[in-house]
Amino acid sequence: ARLASSALQTSIEPQGVIRFAPSSQAMAVTETSGASVTLTVWRQYGAAGNITVYYATRILPSAAEQAQPGSDYAAVNSSFDMYDGQTAATVRIDITNDNIPEDTEQFQVVLFSASPLGAPQTSPPSPRLHSVYTSSVITVMDDDDPAGVFSFAIGSTNLQLLEGQSTNIVVQRQRGQFGAASVTVQTVILNGVVPSQRANDSDFTPLNQTLIFQNGQSTASVPLGIINDDIPEINETFGLRLVNPTGGARLSLLSSQTSTSVLIPGNDYQYGSFEFARNYTVTLNEDLSPSTSLTVRRNAGAFGSVRIHWIAQRTPDGLTGGLPEQLVAAQGDIFFQQGDLMKSFQVELESDSIPEAATTFYIRLQFVEPEVKATLGAATLATIHSQSNDAADGVYEFAQASRVLVAAPDSTIVQLIVTRPSGLSLSTVQCQPVQLVTTVELYGEPTSIAIASKDFVAEDQTLTFPVGVTSQVCTVILLLTGKKGDIPPGLFNVSLVNPSGLAILGTYRMSQVVITYSANMNKLSKIRDDLEGPAPPYQTIINDLGTFPPDLAPGPSLDFFFAVTDRIIQVSPLCTSRDNALNMMGVFDRILEANVFIGSANYSTLITKFAYAIVQCDPCPSNKTYDSTYLSVQARNVPTFSNLLFTGKSTNQPSDTFSFPTLPGLERRDVANGSICYTVHFIEYLNQNLFTPATDTAAVLSSKVLSVNILNYARNVLDYDVTYRIHTSQSRVTNRGGSCLFWDHFTNTWLETCKRITPTSGDDQRYIECMCRRLPDLAARGNTDSRVGFGIAARVSCFVCIGVMLVILVLHLFAHRENMMVATKSFLHIIFAIMAVEIVLVATFYQASITNEAGCFALGYLLHFLGLAQFVWMIIVAYNFYRTFVFDDDETDRLYPHYVVIGWLLPTIIACTYIGVSIGGLNWSVERTYGDVNGAGDVCFMNDIYGALFAGVAPIVILLLAFNYFVFMLYYNTERRNKWAAFDDFYLECDNGVEIPVLFLFFSIVSLTWVFLSLHIALSLDWSEVCFVVFNFFMAAYALVAYAMVRWQTLRRKGSFSPDDQQYPLGQLPTALSASKHSISSLGSKKHLVLHRQISAVEDPSAGIQVRPYRASVASQPSVLDAQVELDMGYPQAGGDHGAAGMMEDDGTEFDDLMYMLKTGGSLPPDDDGLEQAEPDMDPGMAAQAGAASAEHYQMRRISIADTHL
Repeated sequence: ARLASSALQTSIEPQGVIRFAPSSQAMAVTETSGASVTLTVWRQYGAAGNITVYYATRILPSAAEQAQPGSDYAAVNSSFDMYDGQTAATVRIDITNDNIPEDTEQFQVVLFSASPLGAPQTSPPSPRLHSVYTSSVITVMDDDDPAGVFSFAIGSTNLQLLEGQSTNIVVQRQRGQFGAASVTVQTVILNGVVPSQRANDSDFTPLNQTLIFQNGQSTASVPLGIINDDIPEINETFGLRLVNPTGGARLSLLSSQTSTSVLIPGNDYQYGSFEFARNYTVTLNEDLSPSTSLTVRRNAGAFGSVRIHWIAQRTPDGLTGGLPEQLVAAQGDIFFQQGDLMKSFQVELESDSIPEAATTFYIRLQFVEPEVKATLGAATLATIHSQSNDAADGVYEFAQASRVLVAAPDSTIVQLIVTRPSGLSLSTVQCQPVQLVTTVELYGEPTSIAIASKDFVAEDQTLTFPVGVTSQVCTVILLLTGKKGDIPPGLFNVSLVNPSGLAILGTYRMSQVVITYSANMNKLSKIRDDLEGPAPPYQTIINDLGTFPPDLAPGPSLDFFFAVTDRIIQVSPLCTSRDNALNMMGVFDRILEANVFIGSANYSTLITKFAYAIVQCDPCPSNKTYDSTYLSVQARNVPTFSNLLFTGKSTNQPSDTFSFPTLPGLERRDVANGSICYTVHFIEYLNQNLFTPATDTAAVLSSKVLSVNILNYARNVLDYDVTYRIHTSQSRVTNRGGSCLFWDHFTNTWLETCKRITPTSGDDQRYIECMCRRLPDLAARGNTDSRVGFGIAARVSCFVCIGVMLVILVLHLFAHRENMMVATKSFLHIIFAIMAVEIVLVATFYQASITNEAGCFALGYLLHFLGLAQFVWMIIVAYNFYRTFVFDDDETDRLYPHYVVIGWLLPTIIACTYIGVSIGGLNWSVERTYGDVNGAGDVCFMNDIYGALFAGVAPIVILLLAFNYFVFMLYYNTERRNKWAAFDDFYLECDNGVEIPVLFLFFSIVSLTWVFLSLHIALSLDWSEVCFVVFNFFMAAYALVAYAMVRWQTLRRKGSFSPDDQQYPLGQLPTALSASKHSISSLGSKKHLVLHRQISAVEDPSAGIQVRPYRASVASQPSVLDAQVELDMGYPQAGGDHGAAGMMEDDGTEFDDLMYMLKTGGSLPPDDDGLEQAEPDMDPGMAAQAGAASAEHYQMRRISIADTHL
């Protein structure tokens, strides 16, 4: 059997199976405006032909909440077509949006039929519907708050609850009420409210309660209570809020519905309870004491403004008729502002000449406004007795001039005037001297008791006043039994008693008699009496006061002087009279210059009161300044003193300054025009006498004290730093610095409680600047002088020198081309000593002001030692040249160890000898030997001007003497000078004739630098510092160029350093260098020629060789070679071998010629074999090699041959 080729397959579902796609079988959509859901329909297994699919929306019977057609979605019963080959299509279902809260609802979309396009709705075999996935469940989620919206119910917002009251706070659930939900109610303290009106947990019961709403529940409540207390309080507020909604519910978008405030009205008489301060019973007399002041007290709370009304009444029960006719006011009001606790008002009788009988009336506090917030207390009634008046026989009292009478030390009687201005009949009164029982103060100062029968006669005297007589004299006899001197004045009283008839005694019925025992006390007492008179002559009083300070001594007179001065400042018109103020400044000058006031800082309070007094009547803003010899007083009325700056008196130095930062919260006062101002004073004392403690007499900076304070500012410790600056009268404040001081009036001493502002290097050093949080009296203390220290330029120059010398040392020690000569090694010791001097100098700059005595001694010793070492090594270098050039000592290498010992040991011996002589011989202190020079903190060295000058000049003198000798020996013979000048005994390949002057010039610069350093340490003048800085920089620059750049040997080319730098190619060398091997060997055989080099050119005869020609100044022929040629070049000689015998043959003659040339400066004669022609039998190539070897090393160079061999 076989398969038919035309019928091997068949189509099972040619037109497909219709179903919903998996993603469309269950869908969710939110009910919003324009919402819809799109479903995807698949055509599976086959897609042949065109078909129609029918679908419709249906209620979902199994849904918990069924969506309804029309109200929840648009009902659909429709179809769509799918064409041949189409496998998917979509259908859209529109969702209906409403504003009704609903729970989540469901409906379904079903595919209910499919047929070929144009065929009836039947159920053909194909197409067909899927047996399972022909329905789609649509879930509609409501967006209209189905779980509800929480808010406070009406009546639970903006509440007002009294103390002790409670209420239920109702929370409502609006919109939907589906399912369970919850919300939390909290009480909140309102931070945005004024603190005094902010309720806290002590005023109410705190809430933080969660309310749970069941399905369908719309409201819930929570209780809120206000705590009752007895504390007066004004209106207070706290808040309520809703937080943390759950169950799908939310809070209302209106904050007024989710947060509210609760007002607790003022309570417990927060505005106060008012009554008289005491039970008043007052007696008035229209002539003698016509008025009285009654004080009303405010108890309980003191919030808000309250008006109290008072009324005068005839009887306690309220009858107002029959009041005295002389009563000025029968009623009135008292106004209490917030915070006022006491207020007074006057009850006054008008004086007349009409006799009145005694009567009694009452003052009652009648009502309070506002009454609901304040109340009246128990004491609301005051009793006033009005005496009978206008006596027919008059009123007796002492005259103005006799109320206080001062008796001079030599007085025997005092006469007191008694007056009776009016009287209709004859009358008498007794004048009675009375001894005091206890001492009393007079004008604020203590007095002694005048003893009856010893100081005065205690005898009564009757004075008779006929009609028309208005005054009589009461005479008291004084005894004064031997009391003299500056002792407290004696005091007794004279009283008027027993007036006859209808006469009465007036207010001034008693006189005080002051018995003075010294002229000063008597004069002061008279000044005080004049001051209390009816028309005081202030200018005369102040002028008289100014004559006192030099004559006073500590004791009662001085105390009385203080009291009188204080009184003058209180009552004198200093604000309006510039003359009086200037005269008062003169008095202060006398106080400041008088020795008796030294240490009397309490007198500064008088000047402070004066400063406030001169502006007390001025508007705001205003300022006044008064200057005198020892004082500058400034006072200002200012609306604010943020960044307020005071400048002191301008003298021969910059003015001192004082500046305020912002200091909030100070007490204000009303000046004359009603403005709100601060009154600030600034006092600059140019004499510190008042502020000189008994235990600390050290002067403050420039004897200046700055005093600053604010009127009515009780605190003396500030919240912020004030800044002040005090200048010195000298050139500078030394590096020893200074301290900032505050005067403590309790201990009468200076305290270092203020902080100095550290000056920078560029600041003016003529002042000390401080920060402090203390007022009023400030000063500074510092070490000052008129010297010039080491400024920033000097320090920079030292650092530059250190760097340059370090570079020179590194280049010479680690980068030299050949072994250094003795002179070069010695020179490096000088460089090291210079660098060490600069390092120690820098160390003293920064440590002198802070190190202790031992540290400064060590630094001074090192500076002296290293300074000496510079010059010792200079002398060693000069001596080395002397040995080499004068004595032709070419083996000074053997002396170098001795040089090292001498170069560093000799300065040590000199410095130690100085210490022994100074301390042991001259009995100098350690600090004077080596210490902080002048105690200025500038530098540590010899603290003696002559020692410092000697240390700077003496080494220079010795060096100059040595140099003069050595230089004379080097230069006295021209032939000798020309000889050594062409050699290189200092730097390899550098002529002595050039190097020695360069070196000696460097020595001169170093010496001058040390001289000016010593001069400046000793003298500290401007020009000495400038010279030191200039030469220090010059020394560094000179050394940098000369010894770190130009003469660094690795920069020089080996074998050629002649000026013309001629080059001779091989075969064209000078004939003098075309020496035979024999002649070269015989020259090199001298055992005293010390430098041996291999001839490198032997291996490369074709190379060009640079040759330095001979110096004509030495010889007419080039007779001496720079280096020794190897004794055996390693190649045979033409014409036979020259053995040792042959060599010895020529040794004597050639060596003698060489010695002759060295001693006389002449030239060598030509060799028999001739250095001017090559050996005849020598191979030309070998000759060239020998010539090249000679040419490479041809240069003028000293050959080390000891003098002993000559």
